[in-house]
Amino acid sequence: MTNISSTRLNEVFRALSQSKTSSSNLNHSKKIGKSVTNEATVSGGKRLISTLKQQLINRLSVLDEHSEKYQVNATTVLVEEVLAWEFGLQIVNVPNYGELKQNMVSSFLKHPEMSKQLAEMFTQLVKNK
Repeated sequence: MTNISSTRLNEVFRALSQSKTSSSNLNHSKKIGKSVTNEATVSGGKRLISTLKQQLINRLSVLDEHSEKYQVNATTVLVEEVLAWEFGLQIVNVPNYGELKQNMVSSFLKHPEMSKQLAEMFTQLVKNK
């Protein structure tokens, strides 16, 4: 497994927050940032950013948007899905995965600007489903 890079994760988040999800955009190999394309190699083969977006949409769509815990739950879903997409499903077997996930969620939520940007991204993803 590769090391977790905050720069790499930022590029993945940037790719996810692009508002257009049309198939023509998702099928291009256009670079987003410096190293994230619409395709990434993880253990077990290649995965498309469109697959990650769809998985996020599926999981976010079942959350209660009016719940006071929506932001926490949605951020947790985001972290889980990005880590699995980036490193493969075996990431959950890494010692301290739960602690890593919780630290990432807490870090995102304690910064008001990041929290606001995530909320906007969640709204955009669910709206474009």
